[in-house]
Amino acid sequence: MVAAGGGEPRYETAAAFREALLDRRRPGGRAFHTADGAHLRLVPTRQTGDCGFEAVAWALTIAGVPAGRGATAGGVRRLLRDAVLADAGGIAERLRGFVAVGGLRGGLGAGVGGGSPQATGDDTAAAASAVAKAANAAEATKAAEVTAAAEAAEAARRVAAFPSRVIVGGLHGHWLCAELGTLEISALARAARLHLELYTWDARRQVVRPYFAEAAGDTWVGLFFSGAALTGHFDLLLRAKGKPCRRPAKGVPP
Repeated sequence: MVAAGGGEPRYETAAAFREALLDRRRPGGRAFHTADGAHLRLVPTRQTGDCGFEAVAWALTIAGVPAGRGATAGGVRRLLRDAVLADAGGIAERLRGFVAVGGLRGGLGAGVGGGSPQATGDDTAAAASAVAKAANAAEATKAAEVTAAAEAAEAARRVAAFPSRVIVGGLHGHWLCAELGTLEISALARAARLHLELYTWDARRQVVRPYFAEAAGDTWVGLFFSGAALTGHFDLLLRAKGKPCRRPAKGVPP
């Protein structure tokens, strides 16, 4: 945290903003307004590897959702596992575009389309150019097909391995969104009939902003993300006033 011109403190990371909220001891001190006008308060979760699942479980309990729909971190993990199993093919298809297969993207196609032939005459140069273009197009098509097939195989592999991984808790287990990204949020929201919304700290604008949402039910659950992409932390967000798990009103923040 640094002071901006000796005035309001400036937070360079979401983790720094979170730490500042946790230092506030007075009632309501962990409440804030977001970029879209929501008035929320942060409820910290333990940094145990179960944080995202624990946050959703707490919200389900607060909202009075029956325990059978996941009132524990383990129950939420099983909900997500079952949701992915039920739509494995669809999730693998949506995952394809986000999978990085070692060295394939920009690798197989490297050098395709480079260099013009050295012409000895106009006709020779034109013929050589046409042959080169056709060869390059064929190479590009083949490279794209190989890349797509590899990405599809990798996506299918990750989805197939997911059900056994997701039920493992703790620091060395599965962390929410670590394997399938926000596809896990979408699957979980549909399984538990939730409106799940993710927020984080925008260091440039110095405000908390939403960055992903899946609206699959009336029970609203907010999660605040801080830390690195694959090793970050989720805390629970509730409405600062009124029913804690009702979707917050949006508008212009004060």
